[in-house]
Amino acid sequence: MKKLGLIFIAMWLVGCATPNRDVVATDTYSLQYAYLSPSGKTLKHYSEQGLSLVFPSIPGNIYGTPGDDIIYVATPENAQRFSLVLPKDMDRRALPLTDSPLAIEPPETKVLRLGTFNFLPRYQDVMGGGGFSDTISDRTYILVYFSNAAQVTGQYTAYSDIYNHNIVIDAPGWHWLQFVETSDNVFDVSAYEGSAETIQFDVYLLGVSEA
Repeated sequence: MKKLGLIFIAMWLVGCATPNRDVVATDTYSLQYAYLSPSGKTLKHYSEQGLSLVFPSIPGNIYGTPGDDIIYVATPENAQRFSLVLPKDMDRRALPLTDSPLAIEPPETKVLRLGTFNFLPRYQDVMGGGGFSDTISDRTYILVYFSNAAQVTGQYTAYSDIYNHNIVIDAPGWHWLQFVETSDNVFDVSAYEGSAETIQFDVYLLGVSEA
């Protein structure tokens, strides 16, 4: 998602300035955000001009890479918080789960993970990384849409990390999933039912010194 993705971002932003005749029911999340160095260190009192937070779709996957279908773009304008606005019904864009070896019941359940990226004008044609984390604990989060109540189980391995899943979803819609490290490189993944008040969006910067 490089140059073509940036074209889609520009089109999306232009579309926001045009009156929308279609009324779509949405879920809105008010979230903090922070700038981080490439190694993950928070950069206090740091600011950038022209920041866009980009949220593409990752249909059919809890893990995976996005295409050029952008769900939302936020432009915080150096405020301390931003609004993440997502359509309530994503059934037409979600797909059945394809993450092997995870299992989902019922198997016809469709899912869509929200991708997390950032864009700054000085990056030119490169997208920066992003993610959701907790400002108090060490846990991290992702936001996933489920087409109906469901349960996801199984173990997923990525490089040296092991993810054990017991995700119980009680209703269709968007749900926060939390990653809790239980031992070195081993994580339990489950639905998070708490408040989003302490969840922030991490803006990973490219080529920024930690000094």
